[in-house]
Amino acid sequence: MIKIRNEGEILISLQINGTQTIAAGGVATTDSAVIPFASRLKAILAREGVAGTGTTATADILKNGVTMVSSGTLLSYAGGTNVPTYSANLSPNPPTFAKGDVVQLKNIAVNGTTAAVDQTVILVLERARAGSWNDPVQFDTLGADSDAIS
Repeated sequence: MIKIRNEGEILISLQINGTQTIAAGGVATTDSAVIPFASRLKAILAREGVAGTGTTATADILKNGVTMVSSGTLLSYAGGTNVPTYSANLSPNPPTFAKGDVVQLKNIAVNGTTAAVDQTVILVLERARAGSWNDPVQFDTLGADSDAIS
C-alpha cells in the first residue's frame, strides 16, 4: 500500500518515450496517470529530451479525455527547442481534480522535419485545503517556492 495521506503535494510524471508520433496506437503517443486525491494543478514543467526540427509540435494534457484549455493545446514546442510555450487558456485556472480522475499526456502534432525524442511533463498536484488554494497554475516550474532556497 502506498501511503500519501500526509502529503500536501504530489508530483505526477507523464512520459512519452522514444521518437514522438501521433500514429494511433503508437507507443510514443500517450501516457496517463490516476489522480490519488482531490486536488488542484499547482504547477507544470515540461521538456523534450531531444528537440524536433521543422514545424511546431503540440501536446496536450487531458482530464478524463477532455482538454483543460479553452482553445488550442497546453504545450507547443517550436522547431529546434525542447522547452515549450505554455498556453494561458487553462479553463478553469487552476484545474481541479477528484480522486480517481485520469490525466493523460497526448501528442497532437509532431515536428514536420524531424520529430522530437522523449517528452516528460511533471504535474504538481496540491491537495484540497482551505486558504489560497485556487491560485493560478505556475508554468515551467515545480513551484515558485521550490525554485530558490534562501
